[in-house]
Amino acid sequence: MSLNNFQLSLVEAEEINKLLPHPYRLESESNIPSESIKNMNKLNAKSKSSSKISTHLNKKKHRSENNEKSKSIQIVGSGKSTGLTNIGESEKKICENFYAYIENCEYCNIFFTQKYLDEPCLIDIQNKIKGRKYHHLLDIVMDLRNLCLYYADRKFNNKINYNANQLLNFVESTYKSFYIGMDKEYKDALKIALKMDNKNNKMFDEKELETMVEQLKKLNPKHLIGLAKLIKTQLNDKSDDKYYEFDLNDLDMNTLNKIDCYIKHITKDK
Repeated sequence: MSLNNFQLSLVEAEEINKLLPHPYRLESESNIPSESIKNMNKLNAKSKSSSKISTHLNKKKHRSENNEKSKSIQIVGSGKSTGLTNIGESEKKICENFYAYIENCEYCNIFFTQKYLDEPCLIDIQNKIKGRKYHHLLDIVMDLRNLCLYYADRKFNNKINYNANQLLNFVESTYKSFYIGMDKEYKDALKIALKMDNKNNKMFDEKELETMVEQLKKLNPKHLIGLAKLIKTQLNDKSDDKYYEFDLNDLDMNTLNKIDCYIKHITKDK
C-alpha cells in the first residue's frame, strides 16, 4: 500500500459513519456508481503509465549522460569481409549479438580475471554490454583489440600471449563477418577524396568533429581500410602496421575536408 493510498474495512467505515452526520458518511465501493469507479481506474492506470514513461526517459537520459565521446579512431587494415547481415537491427543490438559470439570463444576464459585493477578485463566489457553503453560496433571492437594487444605483450607468459593472439584473430574475423557483401567499394570514393581541390576547404568546429567521429564508427571494415589509406597518403606515412590510430584534432583542415568528402561518397546511396 502506497503512502498516498489507503483503505478502510467495512467495520471501520461503519464505526466512522456513526460519528459523522448523514451527508458526510462514507460509502463502500459497492455503493459508488460504476461510472465513477471506471473513471478512477482510468486515472490510476494513466498515472502508472506516466510513471513508466518517465522512468524510461530518465534511464535513457542517464545512458546518454554516460556516453563517452572521443575523437580518437582505431582502424584495422586487413582482410576481406563476407558473412552475416544485421540490416534492420539497432546498433546496440548488433553490439550485443557480436559480444555473444565473442564470449563463447574458448580463448576468452583466461581474461575474465585481472591481477591488477588497471588491467583490461572482459568483465568490464561485459558490464558495458549489459548497461548498453556501446553505441557502435567499432567501439566494442576497439575495446577488445586493446585488451588483446595488452596481453599479447611478452611480459606475460606464453599461455596468455597465445590466448590473446587467438582471441584477437577471432574478434577480427567475427567483426568482418558482421557485414555482408561490401556492396560499395572504397576505391572510387578514395580517388575522389584525394583529388579534391583544397581551395574550397571549410573549417570544422568541435560539434562537427564529433559528428564526423560518429559517422566514421558506422563505416564497415573495408571502408575503414580506405580511410586509413587516405590519411596515410595525406601524412606521407609509409608504415604497414596492422592497426592504425589517429586523432581528428591532430589532422590539418585539408585532410579533414578529404575525410568529409570520403564519408559523403561512401554513404551517399545509403
